[in-house]
Amino acid sequence: YAAIQRGRITDTVSNSKIYKPCIFRRSEVVLMAKLFKGNLSEGSQYSVIYSNMRGVDFSGDGSCISRSRFSHLENMYRDYEGDGDGITESIPGFRRIMELGKKINGIYSLETDSDRLLIIHAGDKLYRAYFSQIDTVFLPREIATVKDGRSCGFTFAGRLFILDGEAIFAVLKTGECSRVGVEEKFCKIPLTHINGVEHEQRNLITRRFTEKYNLGSAEERAHETRGLKYSITDEEKRLCAVAYLDKGYTGDVYIPSYTMIGDTRYRVTEIQDKAFYSCTKITALYMSEGVSRIGKFAFAGCVRLSRVILADSVTFINNACFDSCSALTELHLGAGISGFGGSVFSMCENLKTFSYAQSEEDFDAVENSSVLGNAQGSFNILHPELLLTIPVYSPAKSISRVTLNGTEQIFTTEVIGGLISSVSIAFADRALAVGGEFILEGTLSGDNGDYKDAGGFLASAFARDGEEVSSVIFGCTVCESYDGRIFLSGNPLYPNAVFHSSRLDSDSAGNLHFGDFNYFCDGIGSYNIIAMLAAGSSLAIFKDGDDGGGSIYYHTPRETGEDLVPVIYPVSYIHGGTCALGAVCSFLDDPVFISKHGVTALDKQTINLERSVAIRSHNVNPKLLSEDLKNARLAVWRGYLVLAVGGHIYLADSRATFTHETGNTEYEWYYLSDIGTYANQSSVWRYSSQGKGGWPANEKLADSRVPLESRVWNSMGSEGNVYYSFVDGDAYTVYKTNEMQGGDFSPLCEIFVLEDLLFFGTESGDICLFNNDKRGIPPESLANDPDFDALEYKRLYGRQIHPSYYSFNNRAPLYAARTALDDGGYPHMLKSSVKRSLAVKCKSFSSGKLICEVGTDKSGYREACAFPASSLSFADFDFSSPSLTVGDSITIPIGEKEKGWVEKQISLYSKEYQSPIGIYSIAYRFIIAGRLKSNYR
Repeated sequence: YAAIQRGRITDTVSNSKIYKPCIFRRSEVVLMAKLFKGNLSEGSQYSVIYSNMRGVDFSGDGSCISRSRFSHLENMYRDYEGDGDGITESIPGFRRIMELGKKINGIYSLETDSDRLLIIHAGDKLYRAYFSQIDTVFLPREIATVKDGRSCGFTFAGRLFILDGEAIFAVLKTGECSRVGVEEKFCKIPLTHINGVEHEQRNLITRRFTEKYNLGSAEERAHETRGLKYSITDEEKRLCAVAYLDKGYTGDVYIPSYTMIGDTRYRVTEIQDKAFYSCTKITALYMSEGVSRIGKFAFAGCVRLSRVILADSVTFINNACFDSCSALTELHLGAGISGFGGSVFSMCENLKTFSYAQSEEDFDAVENSSVLGNAQGSFNILHPELLLTIPVYSPAKSISRVTLNGTEQIFTTEVIGGLISSVSIAFADRALAVGGEFILEGTLSGDNGDYKDAGGFLASAFARDGEEVSSVIFGCTVCESYDGRIFLSGNPLYPNAVFHSSRLDSDSAGNLHFGDFNYFCDGIGSYNIIAMLAAGSSLAIFKDGDDGGGSIYYHTPRETGEDLVPVIYPVSYIHGGTCALGAVCSFLDDPVFISKHGVTALDKQTINLERSVAIRSHNVNPKLLSEDLKNARLAVWRGYLVLAVGGHIYLADSRATFTHETGNTEYEWYYLSDIGTYANQSSVWRYSSQGKGGWPANEKLADSRVPLESRVWNSMGSEGNVYYSFVDGDAYTVYKTNEMQGGDFSPLCEIFVLEDLLFFGTESGDICLFNNDKRGIPPESLANDPDFDALEYKRLYGRQIHPSYYSFNNRAPLYAARTALDDGGYPHMLKSSVKRSLAVKCKSFSSGKLICEVGTDKSGYREACAFPASSLSFADFDFSSPSLTVGDSITIPIGEKEKGWVEKQISLYSKEYQSPIGIYSIAYRFIIAGRLKSNYR
């Protein structure tokens, strides 16, 4: 029997070697084959052994489940980091570390240089706490006011970004928090254009931008008067002439070296006849290099024209060019002038002086120079002034700063249609501008129409009238990291839209950049995108419905070869019919999500563009599907998938899988209950084993609970306060414990895993932490004992968690396990239990009671016995005697005899405070008592 129990049997389902619960005839193993040939006789004796159990299966009444699973299992699991191989044991408890008084909407962390920050979203506030302080008395510091609702977050470049559906908040390693976009904090200011060519996309979360222009020559961007009209003189050579000026123009006139006619750039080489004839409102003329000829009567009758500065390129000024320019007082002639026509300066009575770029001898050689009459000349005079105009290509509302080679410049702006079209900078010496790099910094328009008119700002189509374009991003509630970028979605106003950032490693400053081209849409209906998940080589987008286009969309990156939009994310596959309810998670290599069918996975063939999803939770679905799965949360912790919902946690074990009858791989599951905190609870009182203050002790009730409804009284005596309570009219001494009971339950609503630590937050605003971090750490009551030997404790129990940590925030959880409803392999036969054959092998824990109940189809359930869970008590261990050795398990025989049953279950549970249990195996024997009769029961 012992050899059979120790033998390994191959599980043909999972193809792994495990201990399986089996049924053996007590006499000879070789007779087992005959058992299935009807060679049954009354009195034949058989053994049932349950060992190395695999999890829980909540299906039905437990009669149809595999004997390798429990039909009920509560607050128990496999502790792979402990020393109990093959044992199902109590999960350590949890403790409350913060009380914030508002529903927990999110828990995050950020690593600093010396510690780790916990960032808590509670109600409408963000709080920070340092991880090193979680078990100390401290108050978390409020760092921001946010929207009261569930948030999401991501880390990037040493910063934590949190989205609340209205804004994005950035938390720094210092613990300080700021709203993204306010004063352009944490926003990348894109360089949208270089020399007029688009370089980077505009950033949707800020209206700030920069443009860069490298000036090659002084003439390249010489200022041009708006209103000048041109005629093409040589299409092949791209030459043109100034034809006329819009009527009504007032002010100085600047003739450029180049101009744009349509989309083509032309060089300006002349001013046609009468081009400015009788333009009585122009006041000065400045000419850039390029114009060589000025036509007849070009400026005749310009009675307010007082200053004319001609470029060196002008070689000839035609007849009567400046006739009747009575206000002309200042004239500069360039070095290239070679002749004048007749009466060029006729009726220019105020022109008394002029300047010339070369010597007086050179001027005497100019043809018909006498047209200047008695005007006195100044020679070898240069005019290096330059009014430079840099065009603005973005739809700008303002320009805040212009620099040349890093030096700030004084500038003016020109506005067309409410938008700035250019900036102008005056230079006394044009040489200072030649070859320079100009940087323009400004703010984009807030009018969506301006973006569309500017072209290319595709995402502005999402923004509604009266809204900032940034609201498209700040309204998102779903985020995921994929392909080196951050993807955002979940804006309820744009249910199909997904936006993504530029590649994160391209911006070492850690500022966010969501370009105006970086988006795509999945579907055209009103179903919301509620989750995203990087699954293998794809990004899976989950919608909460299927409008006929699909419910899950897969995207993979594709390089475009273009600098402005280097990568796009087209749809690679669409899956329809299976809709997500909310939570998604990558469980090691298994992409899983919550659907109406439970925990559902994207099988690997799905990621390779084949249509397939698989259910992973059949064994717990009878309970799971009754939960509010829209509010479920998922995380990965110590090799388990944690599914938290409604005060319960479902644990899927990545190390224990099997093939379901559907052909899909599934996980073994564990179930935790009562996960949350209580308000308005009261202390547990227990009856004392020794009387005090004249009040006797009740030995029968010693250390048992005083019922919650029983009142406790207090009496002042020589020993101080003594407490007592009445039992059947008699008063007995009682004492107060740190255990709590009663109160109003607040379930967990958020979970968070930090390394190997599992945190959760409750609807009432508490933050709790599971006590798995207390492995090998003695409780204070033991550590403060003068005889305590810390090294010996660590040597003996370094992998164990002390029983005092097995409480749910100072409350006694229910630890329970129940086998399958077992017919022993013979559903048509009556059986009788062999007296005292029931044995339970347990893990050694501290004092407490483990209750065993036996249930049969004949008699129902009854308690078989209650016994100490162990002969070992940490509290009683003598650390001054290191030679003492203690075993880690104990086998307990139970006196149970039930006759005439067909099916049988064994239940083990503990309801005592700080009394965990661990189960290695359960075994019993039965004999055949006869065949099941037709009138049975």
